[in-house]
Amino acid sequence: MFIISHRGCRNRWCENTLGAFDDAIRFSEANPKLRGIELDVQLTADGEAVLLHNPSLWVADGQEWVLSRTTHAKLTEYTDKCDDPLGRICPRLEDVLKFVDHRTPLFCEIKAYDYDFATMADILRRLMEAYRPAGDIILNSFSIPMMEQIMKTCDMEGVKFALVFSSIDAITRAQSLMERLDYLHPHYDLLGSDTETFRAPGKPLNIWTVNREDILKRIVGLEIADLVEGVMTDDVSLVRYL
Repeated sequence: MFIISHRGCRNRWCENTLGAFDDAIRFSEANPKLRGIELDVQLTADGEAVLLHNPSLWVADGQEWVLSRTTHAKLTEYTDKCDDPLGRICPRLEDVLKFVDHRTPLFCEIKAYDYDFATMADILRRLMEAYRPAGDIILNSFSIPMMEQIMKTCDMEGVKFALVFSSIDAITRAQSLMERLDYLHPHYDLLGSDTETFRAPGKPLNIWTVNREDILKRIVGLEIADLVEGVMTDDVSLVRYL
């Protein structure tokens, strides 16, 4: 079992920034049970894959910029005001891949927002071909249609696939994907609900998002703890309990 970081080791940075990723990589050099970075990917209006969790960015003057309706050029009008490139929000996925350079696995959650899923999959395919993953990229999404498109388009050596979900019935709804999925990514609350449902697919689990010691200790003691390969967290200090 290992820890997957969201924000880096000291929460000095906003999530989905190069600074947070740099912290996580540095911390992992002395902590072998810290492996991987979780990040969120979506498209701008002009088809640039950038990192941001929510569909909108609230800029300093109180305006809401919906990324799927905002060009990357306009986005950089705001983000370029940040003096520190490591702390700049909404970095391009292409630049993140160059920065990480295979130093740690990347768990890329692909957001199913208001854009064409096939376009997203084509952009991911181009980026994956350039990055040449060696089993260190996991493309995952809550959206079954998004995963269907990604798995069809990005089916190449070194790329892994996972389904993220917060409801146990997602396993049933995703049966058409199950054979090709490499992992399941359930919310931690689901693990105590139906042991056989998780065992039947035979897929390792990366669970999200555990930020408390008592929750992690409970998970470690569960009957299906042997299926849990990774734990996503905002607090990598929890690694001491593994």
